[in-house]
Order: sequence, then structure tokens, then C-alpha cells
Amino acid sequence: MSNLSSSNNLQSLNLYGRPAKENLSIALQGLEDSSSEEKIWKAGVIALCGKEKLASSIIENTLESSSSLPENYKIAYRKWKGQSNGLSHWPISYFQLYHGIKPTKSALPPRKACIDWNSSSKENLIIKITCPQCKKQFPISAQSDFSQQDSIACLTCFQVVKYNKKAAVQTVREHFLNDFRNVEKVFAQRNPNANKLLVDIIAKAVLLENFTPVRFVKLRTDRIGHLCLNTEIMIQEHKYLFNKNNAIFICFTDQKICNKFMLEMWTRVLNFSPLAQVCFSFCKKSQALGELALDITTSNDPRNNRGKDLHGLLAKTPPTLEFTKVDHERAKPHLEKMGIPPGEPYVCFLGRDSAYLKKQIPDLDCSYHDYRNMPIHDYLPAMHALADMGIYCLRMGHIVEERLDGGRPEIIDYASNFRDEFMDVYLSANCEMFVSVSSGIDAIPVIFNKPVCYINLIPAGYIPWGIKYFCIHKKCRLSNGHNYLTYKEQLETGAAWFTRSVQYKHAGIDIVNNTQEEIKYAVLEAWKRAKGEWKDTPEEANLHDMMLSLFKKYDKFGYKAFNSRIGTEFLKANSYLLD
Repeated sequence: MSNLSSSNNLQSLNLYGRPAKENLSIALQGLEDSSSEEKIWKAGVIALCGKEKLASSIIENTLESSSSLPENYKIAYRKWKGQSNGLSHWPISYFQLYHGIKPTKSALPPRKACIDWNSSSKENLIIKITCPQCKKQFPISAQSDFSQQDSIACLTCFQVVKYNKKAAVQTVREHFLNDFRNVEKVFAQRNPNANKLLVDIIAKAVLLENFTPVRFVKLRTDRIGHLCLNTEIMIQEHKYLFNKNNAIFICFTDQKICNKFMLEMWTRVLNFSPLAQVCFSFCKKSQALGELALDITTSNDPRNNRGKDLHGLLAKTPPTLEFTKVDHERAKPHLEKMGIPPGEPYVCFLGRDSAYLKKQIPDLDCSYHDYRNMPIHDYLPAMHALADMGIYCLRMGHIVEERLDGGRPEIIDYASNFRDEFMDVYLSANCEMFVSVSSGIDAIPVIFNKPVCYINLIPAGYIPWGIKYFCIHKKCRLSNGHNYLTYKEQLETGAAWFTRSVQYKHAGIDIVNNTQEEIKYAVLEAWKRAKGEWKDTPEEANLHDMMLSLFKKYDKFGYKAFNSRIGTEFLKANSYLLD
């Protein structure tokens, strides 16, 4: 097939600076004697000059009468006809791209004045691209197919060029956020035009939905677990699940801040603004705009993940947050004060008692969660086993009932002696492994992709599913005898979902904590698995498969990834659990 761009007749159409009327005259000249391909080309120029009906008629007649034209032309024409906003440059772009002309250089959006929010079509955001060939700007619609493709044809010289979408997205994001900050300033000054500008910025957010979607997000900041997990999963779901990798999150909170440094880390990757709350409230009132307002503090918003990684994204994706050189330097004197030499491995241990909630919420009876508590000293045998391997063990927490004396420098009661809000985050995110009862702060190692070993986990149905998670459960024993409930019995009776102490009492169930020996074996197995030093026997692999099959059957949250492990020694010693 001949290369149309080398045709003498068509080259005369590629000259820049000629008035549309003259270009139209050249295109119509000798039209009847032109080849089918040249007629298609010329029809594109005729459409570009504003004569879309005439161009459409020429294309239809040519496609109908010619058997030599490839199917791509017909596909291109149908796409052009199917567009509602009638941008006249589409046919020429489609025909050039479908014809197979290879793109040359990359076309980049200029850093300034490249966005036209006030285009002739109220439903379009126009991005102006600079052609590297002729150095002229030409527009594309963010709503068009071209905003999603790799190549585009210049409307001046018709040269097919690479379209750098990443650069275009970044430029559009900067323009939108700059406009948003300007509106923010107007609101702060109580300018009478503030409401009009608010409507305008929300209209721009609507235009960006298919290009770089905007979300006004209400964050939950009163609990560290929700501040970490709800936020991280929201970001990862938009990137990898909702296909909205370019989303612009503009956040706010109306709650107390559980950890200021954790919130500071989120400000490094998310946009925060008091105006976001105004936009959020405005969008919430309109069904048409509701998609722009995202509330991850309440289950009333179906998009709120509630801190559950249903699709197993956290184990498959790199963490959103990173520590800076300044952060690492800030941590050094704290580590030195605790006696941890630079580069030495450490494991964090988190227990649970009632002290924190009693002090933080004195007017609320929080005893309904007491069934989750455990004596912190039950960790000591596991701590000593790790310390014998040269691993430091840090007792984590904030406001605790009793101190922990490990009797050796490798076992450190950080919660009682060294606790610091910044170090809560730093230690949890940079440890070799985190051992926990599933409470609050252990969400930090989760979002930083660290191995987590859950001890005394209850209720049984709330297994944190993830390839780096490991657990052993508290056992449920009938109060009127010595019989223990199997996993199946807990799942079928609903005991696997009990979340209050009174529910176990009314059901006649006593809670039995893990023994110190069970905890020690579980921690050592989790450590070996994390280091790739554990290999299952066929019998052990079978126990794991039986466990997965059982919990998959009774899952009520909609998990798509079942890949956590229950302690092998624990299952062997308590094999009745899988009956």
C-alpha cells in the first residue's frame, strides 16, 4: 500500500498557514479523479475545514464503491460517526493512525497555558499539545479516545507523533490543583464570588473523571489502624482495581488525630485542604456528583474498604509511603538510646490490655473488648528465643497496665520507657517482623509489607488474609464441660464473628488464651517462614489446604485472596480444630 504522506497531491495539503477556504479549494480540486485513499484523505481535510456533512458523504460513497480499502478505514469512520461532540479533527487523526503511519517524535503538553477549561463544548476539557515537527499547538479532548492512546496526528502538519499521556496527566493535575488552591484562597478571604468558583472547580472535577479522576475524601484519623489501612487500601484499589491510577485525592478530616506523624506522612502523597470538606458536602447532596465524594470513615459508603484488603493488593504492590533521609536521621538517636546498634534486626511485640481505652475514653465502658486481652509476659519465652539468635525484641504500646522486665538488653520495654509518637511509626514500619494480637498499630507493618504474626487472634472468622500474615487463635471452650469448639462449629454457629465479651458469655463459651509454648513455637515458625527457612512436609501442606478450604467456604466478607497461614505446630497440637 502506498504511503499517503508522500503523495504530491496530499503534500500540498500539509502546508501550514493557509486559510481554511484555500485548503478546502485544494482538497476539492480533482476530487473525482483521486484514488480511493486520496478521497478519504481529502475528506478528512474537508471535515477539518468545517464541512463535516460533505466529508461524511464523500467517505460513505468511497467506502461503498471501493473494494480495495482496508477494513480499518470503515472502523475509523464508524468511530468518528459515533462521537457525540463532533470534533472535526477526528477523521483525519483516525485515518492516519489506522493507516499505520508510524509516530515519530514525542508530543508534549507545554507547561503553561495548555488547558482550555472553557471550550466551546461544555462537556469537554481540551488539552493543547505541541507538535515536535511544526512546533504548533493542537487540541485533543480529554474525553476522546485519543486521550487514552499512544499516538495522535498533528492538525497542522498531519504528522503522526507519540502522545505522552503521562506528561499530559501530570500537567493537567498541576493545572487543576493550582486552580483548586486559588479557589481555596478566595474562600479563606470570604470573597462573595466564592460559591461561583466552587461550582466551577467541581465542574472541572467532573470533566476530569475519565482522564485523571478527582475524589474529595473524608479520612478516618481517630484510630491508627483505620488511618493506615483504610487510606492505603483506598489508594491501591484506585490504582489496581478501579483502573484509576491517575486519581487526584483531596482529603480532610473532622476527627481527632491519633498520630500526627502518620498523618504527616500521608500529606506527602495526598492533597489536604479545608476546602475539600466543602466540596465533599456539596457533592454528597447531589446524586449526579456523589461519585466525587468518598467517605472512608463509615460503612454507609459502599466504596469504604473498612480496612479489609479483600483483593490481596497490599502483598502485591509496593507501599505508597516512604521514609525520607531526614526521618532516618531522626530515628538514630532514639535507637541508640534504646541500645539497638545500627543495622541490627529487631522484632516488635504488641500485647493488649484495658489501660489505653480506660484512660483515653474514661466515660465509655470498653470492657466489651476484654476478651481480646492477653498478659504481656506470655511473650517472654518467644522473646528470649529470638534474643538468643541476636534479635532485639521491642514491647510496643501506648499506656500499658504493667511493665515488662525481660532480664536482658535485647528485650526492651519501649512502651514503658521510650515511647514516642514518631518512633511508633518508624519502628513498626522498619522491623523484621511484627508480633501482635491484631490491634491498631499493627496496621503500620501491614501497609509497609512487613511480615505479621498474630497471636491470641479472636474471633476466628476475622483472619487478616495476606501472604505475609501468620496466626494462631484463642480457643473456645464450652462453659459446661471440657469440649472445645472446632473451627467449623464456630463458623456455623456464628461464634467466629462474635465481637463482644457478652456474646461469648450468653453462648456459654469460655475464651482460652494461647499458652506461652504455643506462642513461642508460632513466633519461631513465623520468623523462619519470613526468612524462607521453613519447608512444609506433605502432612503440613495438607493441614494448610484443609484450613483454607474451610475458611473459604464460610467467608462472609468477599475476600478474593486466601493466603494467610495458621501455625503448623498449633494445628498439629489442636487437630480437632479442623474436624
